[in-house]
Amino acid sequence: MVARMLGSLGSLGLVGAVASLVACSSGPPNDGAQSASEALGASSTSASNLALVMQIEDHRLLGSPQLAAFLSNVDPAVRAAAATAVGRIGDPSLESNVVSLLADASAEVRRAAALALGLLGGTTAEGALDARFAVESDTQTKQAILQALAQAGTATSIPFVAGALAASLPVDVQAAAAEAYGTMVHGGAAPSSDPAVVGELIAFAGAMPQPRSVAAAYALSNLPGGRGAFDEASLTAAFHSAAAPSARAYLTTPLASLTTSTSVATLVAASSGDADARVRGAACSALATTGSGTPVVNALSAALRDPSHAVVVASATAIGTLGAAAVSLVPQLDSLFDGSSSAWVQSTVLTTLVAVDPGSSRSRVVAGLSDEWPVQLAAIGALPSIATAADVPTLLALAGGADKRLAYAAIEAISEFPAALITPAVKPAMVAVLARDDWELTSGVADVSVAFDWADFAAKLNATYPSFMGDAAMNGRLEIVWALGTIGSTADVPLLQSAIDDDTVLVSQYAAASYQQLTGTNVSSEVRKENVVTTTTPSAAEVDAALSSLVVLETTRGTIAIQMLAETPLDAVNFVRLAQSGFYDGLGFHRVIPNFVEQGGDPRGDGTGGSNHLVRDELSRVPHVRGTVGLATEGKDTGSSQFFFNEGWNVELDERYTVFGAVVYGFEAAEQLEVGDTMQSVFVLPGFAGPLEEPPSSTEM
Repeated sequence: MVARMLGSLGSLGLVGAVASLVACSSGPPNDGAQSASEALGASSTSASNLALVMQIEDHRLLGSPQLAAFLSNVDPAVRAAAATAVGRIGDPSLESNVVSLLADASAEVRRAAALALGLLGGTTAEGALDARFAVESDTQTKQAILQALAQAGTATSIPFVAGALAASLPVDVQAAAAEAYGTMVHGGAAPSSDPAVVGELIAFAGAMPQPRSVAAAYALSNLPGGRGAFDEASLTAAFHSAAAPSARAYLTTPLASLTTSTSVATLVAASSGDADARVRGAACSALATTGSGTPVVNALSAALRDPSHAVVVASATAIGTLGAAAVSLVPQLDSLFDGSSSAWVQSTVLTTLVAVDPGSSRSRVVAGLSDEWPVQLAAIGALPSIATAADVPTLLALAGGADKRLAYAAIEAISEFPAALITPAVKPAMVAVLARDDWELTSGVADVSVAFDWADFAAKLNATYPSFMGDAAMNGRLEIVWALGTIGSTADVPLLQSAIDDDTVLVSQYAAASYQQLTGTNVSSEVRKENVVTTTTPSAAEVDAALSSLVVLETTRGTIAIQMLAETPLDAVNFVRLAQSGFYDGLGFHRVIPNFVEQGGDPRGDGTGGSNHLVRDELSRVPHVRGTVGLATEGKDTGSSQFFFNEGWNVELDERYTVFGAVVYGFEAAEQLEVGDTMQSVFVLPGFAGPLEEPPSSTEM
């Protein structure tokens, strides 16, 4: 994996390291024993072959004989691209072909085969990866195999991965083993009970190099905790010695699981004393899981005064989980709400006030309905927990309003109201919403109809279905077919039958499930295996132009420049096209999670919107380290315009979400983004040739 070597790159910097390692991860120029003259003579043919592989991958062509042929092409670059395409497409018919490539003469090809098998999953892939690791001599390929096992491995491979963790292997391989171990446990595989493995992880977590430290800390954060699981002294020492903030942030979870006075004291000290805001915020979140004693409440109270809004939000969120046990903090929360200039802080505090003291927070919620939109959304979301009959007309007015963010939130809030408060006026209002022919609002009405078992709305939803064709309205179709499985009848079976053949896999899956609910017949074998792609695959020239461009975001927090990554040409072109078209100008950041991500690019502004088409996932070995840019999705190949900045190494996202870019300037602005901040303008600088300037330091993982 790319991140495995970051710790040894010194002053190059983290994002520079990512870019350099991505460039070198394909191996030596002549890897695969092809001579220079042969390479030159085949260059034009290779270029056309690679372009065709990209087209096959883009269009998700299952069982392609051309792709099968490319897996045995003379050019290792073509073989590697073809293997990667098999994994991204998810084509099981070519699995045996890819397995054979684990023994390819080219290390580049072997790494691509490992990636593909990890994405394919299954017992055959798992067994092949286990077997290859024992004989593989290339360090980066060993890393790739372990990373693949993180996705494909089951409990069967836990002892194998644990053995790789404990063996005298290069530190980069140990880092990959630690990440694989943590990811497999996170996915439900039974952890090893060997205390020696836990001891190795703790030792790695507190020691250099940083990639191994972060991966080990991530693994520890996924293990079942408790006083018998970890040696407190060793774990505390690792926490204090870990240089990477991401490692310390992950270690707050196992520390909290101990629930001893010493571990709580360690977290209390970190919540105010750690130099990195990400760790302070993580400590606040962890403290809330240890109980509601005086030290915890006092520490969270102090964190509400932290200079970082991210820490304040983390603390307020943690206080909300304590409920009435934190009622003593209500005056401070009230004062913070009134004194803060941050709508992000205010919206979080409002939600916390309702959780801690619902009886006295009603007046604030009502006032919040006419505040800035982040506060309005928080107020709307809080209403169901303190609902009265007087709130129904207010929500119905918002549901019919021009601001679709508020309209959708209001409709969703109605779906969570007690049935006794739903008046006769609600149904006509929902019918009026359907008449607006807006897929998102219709999906909200679908939720309401299911919540209150309105069988008479099945025909109304059925009638709106044809209005929501195309990628942009996928969620509308999805919600309708889901709702019909609960409130529908045999009259809706024809629509569900047609929806099983929908161009989008998610809609097809939901339609099949609803069809079975109504008829009792399992039609899962008819579910579409891949999304149908109707767009034209970008040309090689457009790909080259996108990969040599910078996308510059002028935000309310400052300028941010993003370099596209060669691993993801389709998503790079998509992002550059949207930026060039002016799509992002004026759009905001709707989702910011401390110590995790800042997410934006939604034209609707509430996390449900996108452009008018979907793009493919391009999962790769590039990690979600600090400063990288990921593609937001809600299932395979459902990416569009939404993207996110990684604040630290978010190990749990690796090979699950596409990394398509890296911030090369202005990450300080990116990490200061809050809910409600906007991209005032976005433009493209073509012909960027580097070098990468001002990346975050590699000491900031």
